[in-house]
Amino acid sequence: MKPEPTVISIVTDSSVFCLGLMQFLRQDCGYDGELIHQDIEAAAASIRAGELDILIIDEAATPRVEEVRKLGVLLPRVILTSERDHAGTNLELIKSSVCSLYGARWSEQSLVDQFKIIHQCPVPRKLASPICAACPLDNTWRPQELPLTPRELAVFKRIGDGLHPTEMAGELGISIKTVEAHQSNIRYKLGLESSAKLRMQAARWRQGRLISVPEPDHSRG
Repeated sequence: MKPEPTVISIVTDSSVFCLGLMQFLRQDCGYDGELIHQDIEAAAASIRAGELDILIIDEAATPRVEEVRKLGVLLPRVILTSERDHAGTNLELIKSSVCSLYGARWSEQSLVDQFKIIHQCPVPRKLASPICAACPLDNTWRPQELPLTPRELAVFKRIGDGLHPTEMAGELGISIKTVEAHQSNIRYKLGLESSAKLRMQAARWRQGRLISVPEPDHSRG
């Protein structure tokens, strides 16, 4: 059986959240190892020293962890906590450094399941390995599903990135008129009345916020 991790570090500005999480890990997850509350600088130093087994960190602090990773330091297994409703599409730069995402409004059972998988993981640190690629925690990075075709979704993502139709057309290898047709279809499927609302909803979705999706209209030909 895999030995108990030595140290779990929790990096958050909220002492209340930290204490609640520590209690949750003890009572609901059955963890009886060492738990510490650190600021990001202390956690970065602990990572460099190889002292942490699991890091539970707030999204706001992840740029500092990414800086440490770029120094060639092997990271602990990482759970990212966030106010997001879903992963969105703007976390790709840090995804390679983090095992899973846990949203503040997600179920407690979701966190229990994530912790069990990470706690029992045979990989000692976060690695870009075949084991990591096949990990069920990869499901936590899925954005909200939308009733769009793959090409419409590609356009929607780029709308959220703030790209102009000309730029989208260049990236996707299609004409501007085709981009505009996709935008029209997306607006219809998402029940949006204007291009401005389309841009706003695409940006929200990109940032991990849920957007309303109307029931499909099967009467349209």
